[in-house]
Amino acid sequence: MQVGDLQSRATLRSNLVQKIGQTTLRIKEEIVAIETDVTWNPVFGKPRTAQFRDNGGLNRQNRAGFQWWTLLLGVLTLASRLIFTSSPYFVDGPRHVYFVEHGQIFVSSPPGYFLFGETAKIISDLLNVSAATAISIMNVSFSSCGAIIFANLATRLIPGILGILLAFCYAFSDTVWFVSDIHSTYAAMTFFVPAVLYAICIDESGGLTGVLWAAMTGFRPSDGVFLLPFVLFAVGRRGMRHVSIFAIAALPVLAVWYIPTARHFGGGLLSPLTAAGGQAHHVANGLFVNEPWQRKVSNLVHIAFGSFNAWNILTPFLFIGCFSRATWTRAALLCITPGLLFFTFYFFSDSTYYAYLVAPGLLLAGVGLQQLPPRYGMTVTFLALALSIGQMTIARPLQSRTAAAAVMNAYCLKYSGWGIRNRYDPRLRDTLEIIHERKTDR
Repeated sequence: MQVGDLQSRATLRSNLVQKIGQTTLRIKEEIVAIETDVTWNPVFGKPRTAQFRDNGGLNRQNRAGFQWWTLLLGVLTLASRLIFTSSPYFVDGPRHVYFVEHGQIFVSSPPGYFLFGETAKIISDLLNVSAATAISIMNVSFSSCGAIIFANLATRLIPGILGILLAFCYAFSDTVWFVSDIHSTYAAMTFFVPAVLYAICIDESGGLTGVLWAAMTGFRPSDGVFLLPFVLFAVGRRGMRHVSIFAIAALPVLAVWYIPTARHFGGGLLSPLTAAGGQAHHVANGLFVNEPWQRKVSNLVHIAFGSFNAWNILTPFLFIGCFSRATWTRAALLCITPGLLFFTFYFFSDSTYYAYLVAPGLLLAGVGLQQLPPRYGMTVTFLALALSIGQMTIARPLQSRTAAAAVMNAYCLKYSGWGIRNRYDPRLRDTLEIIHERKTDR
């Protein structure tokens, strides 16, 4: 009996030593793999523990795999965009259609939107469809593909069911949905911003990031400028070699649209910037502009509604996520800060301006939601998804003639499926006139 006990103890001791040796070897291999993995993006930081690697979503397995269920999300997104259709009516949509139909790529006002008009013209010629139909095809395609890309990005950065729910929140965000069904340039951002963020995760050289950012800037130059600090931060953390590759890849794409734009606006190298700056100064309405305080307050209210249309009840969690110490959350914050500052202090016109902000904002909101117990976080996200779908499908303008109703209609409820079908577009000046008339009557 004693001999058996000794043999049993010796066997247990031997097994324990063997397991310790295997564990130590595995840890060493993991450390070497992390330190030598050139595809790991330094923007998102190197994992310190195995738990962080699992929760960070950027481990080797996740980077290699494509989430095939996201194709189903793309199909659902495409189907939803076909529900609401309308002839061109919103902002500069009719002008885009007019100029493409008449063979003129540029709209009359800066920055001209060369790539948008040229792409619409190519689609129109290839498919033999009208300019309005070509723009609709382009915008719906941007939105559907963007939903797929964001879903893969979100599930890498936000673990579990929460990341999947955030992917659906992006696809059916009121802002993302609305811009997909109008004939303006905003829908391109629903594709290019997630694509740039995703490229930074997987791009080993920086070349793909450069091409995507330059193309994005060609569709909406202002949004490309807003995203540039983040892109330079992301690529710069890899080293000057990656910055050089980024620049070499981006410059030819920039030249494709910038040179024709410069010729259109006078021929000088800086003529597009001068023209755009002059127009922005003419319509500026932010806090730093010499305008009546009523207009400044109205602009802030409009920005607040823009946040609601973009992120819904997840907006507070976005600000909670800003306090995270993770490197990638600071990078996401760098995505949204330049645009929000510009909107607040200089110029803001429509909630559709938030199209480029929805993706990084939802990622930050996901970080904030992780501070809640998992069940509560998923419940809040599901409610946000339901509210967004409800706003697009069943919302109607308020019939009251009060100033509050006018603000709701102009800043929130017009961004709905009913608004698209009925070409409903009350403007900021209409709201201000109603408020002024009521004060005068008193």
